[in-house]
Amino acid sequence: MEKLRLFPPLKQVLEFNSYESEVDVLFKFDRAINKGNMFGDSIEFYKQIGLQNGHNGIDISCNVGAEVLASHPGWIRESYMDSTGGLGVVIVSFDPYIWKDGSEAHAKTIYWHNSKNLVKVGNKVKVGQKIALAGSTGFSTGPHLHHGGKQCDKNGNTLNWGNGHLGAVDIYDYYKFWDLHPILENLMLDTDEKIKLVYQAVLKRDPDAEGAAFWKGKSVWDFLKAASSGSENTKLKMIWSWGKYFLGTFGK
Repeated sequence: MEKLRLFPPLKQVLEFNSYESEVDVLFKFDRAINKGNMFGDSIEFYKQIGLQNGHNGIDISCNVGAEVLASHPGWIRESYMDSTGGLGVVIVSFDPYIWKDGSEAHAKTIYWHNSKNLVKVGNKVKVGQKIALAGSTGFSTGPHLHHGGKQCDKNGNTLNWGNGHLGAVDIYDYYKFWDLHPILENLMLDTDEKIKLVYQAVLKRDPDAEGAAFWKGKSVWDFLKAASSGSENTKLKMIWSWGKYFLGTFGK
């Protein structure tokens, strides 16, 4: 069973009133999080909506229309509108994970304040798949994504509902996934099929015998570093883009 790690839920984030590019998300995602309203903050404010122990998620700055992405593979349990969350999407993981406290449970992630939902209840999604467009609907003071997480059973029923956060847990530390470097270093090209896939996707050709032998057992990170060209920014953007693709294809 794998430990829970969450993929960045936005393709583009907002920092200093600018619309960042994909490569910037890799390095600036953390700076887009509203550190003044973290999990458990603003207790008196959130009592207005029934949260006794403060904010029950993470707020991430973005522009209206920014692509909202699935933080993990799973199925859509809810795609809805309400007065608090506005337009929201809820994803339940296919499999259980190991959580920080050592417990084992399925993950349920929440994506609120969208301007448009792009998925329907029952849809299956991959990590990094577009599920909505960000907005400022519901109980919101400006464009952002409210991203929350809960432990649940396989059917999506929330565990620990009475914890003062409506079952939510602090997911900030699970965002170690925002840096793809260590993840891709551990994503190995350990089969001929994977080597053929990266060659065809990135280099637009099949590997020759020498190339296949060379890359067998090496990491996706090493392959993408060697295959990328141009400026450092261009290389990082390529690694980020292809890294997400390969992670969703055979990185579960």
